Amino acid sequence: MVRMYCQLVKCTKCNNISPSFQAFNIISLSLPRKSKINLHDAFDEEFKVEKMTDDCSYKCEKCNDNVTAIKNVFIWSLPDVLTNGLKRCHNTHIKFPISVQCSLDDLDINIYCLETRKSNKKHDLYAFIEHYGGMGGGHYVAYCKNSITKNGSNMMIAMQHIFPIFRKLLTIQVLMFYFIKKIDVVPDFVEMKIDDNDEDYFADINASARNI
Repeated sequence: MVRMYCQLVKCTKCNNISPSFQAFNIISLSLPRKSKINLHDAFDEEFKVEKMTDDCSYKCEKCNDNVTAIKNVFIWSLPDVLTNGLKRCHNTHIKFPISVQCSLDDLDINIYCLETRKSNKKHDLYAFIEHYGGMGGGHYVAYCKNSITKNGSNMMIAMQHIFPIFRKLLTIQVLMFYFIKKIDVVPDFVEMKIDDNDEDYFADINASARNI
């Protein structure tokens, strides 16, 4: 399935809403300036509502004028394999050492999807990558799900001796997360095609726009 963002920009002058789409492979998450955060804090920071004004004003296609606008970005389609990268680099190329807490299972990101595109599916952590060192160099260490045992407390190789009880990952070194969607059966590959004449496509956009 194609992984896509849906961006809705609403003109505050005429209330016209312009949708646009962009494909993605990795969801890069900004880190709030806190000493300790969880993964949902990073999602909140990345998908927060943005007001476009002053130098970032928006030219409305209906008003044909530069106006203040409200921009919302949503996930259009939840991927089976969800890849998240953490933006740990300052503009000064200094690594940002924030502890990020993440549950090992049942990650629910439907709140960041379009209202009509939400589902009851959740994701489980399958693998993660840590980086030790600075921006000039270092080492990457990858951990993946333990396929030898299905015991819940031993799902991750790295968790067997570190967090066997709390079932949470807390580290200042993690750089990438990989989650797999919980499914009952393995789905067939489906290619997603957006058609401007698709009534369901516009119904999804209009239903979500009413909530802005």
